[in-house]
Amino acid sequence: MQDIEVEGVTVFAPPPATSYRYVIELKSSNLNIRLGDRASKKQWFKGGMVLTDFVSTANAIPKASLADYIKCFCDTLDSSFAEDSDVNRCLVALAEGALRLELVVTIRVLRSAWKTKYTFDLDPVAVNQIDVLESKLRDQ
Repeated sequence: MQDIEVEGVTVFAPPPATSYRYVIELKSSNLNIRLGDRASKKQWFKGGMVLTDFVSTANAIPKASLADYIKCFCDTLDSSFAEDSDVNRCLVALAEGALRLELVVTIRVLRSAWKTKYTFDLDPVAVNQIDVLESKLRDQ
């Protein structure tokens, strides 16, 4: 499977809201998700995930590959924020500074629809001064 890296900017509430830079990476068949607050420069990360770490019988998309899920997650993060949308995203604060990223996708087939939910518990990452400066330059 080919390595993939996609990055973008997203929000988790209507404007004005904090914006976050995200990077979703597939490397050596492992999924990595990095999220960074563009204002505070805090960062969170979850890595080394394989398909069975976030896909179960309850949220599996038939015949979807890991690359298909990455595309779906990116589309969810890139979509405009609307609570009545077919895709939605949410950040939930957890203990010790961790965050839970929740991505919800409505799948429609003919007259049927079902919601699939994917959750990722992101751990806080210590950021050094060089990383903060690089991030500030990138966000200008």
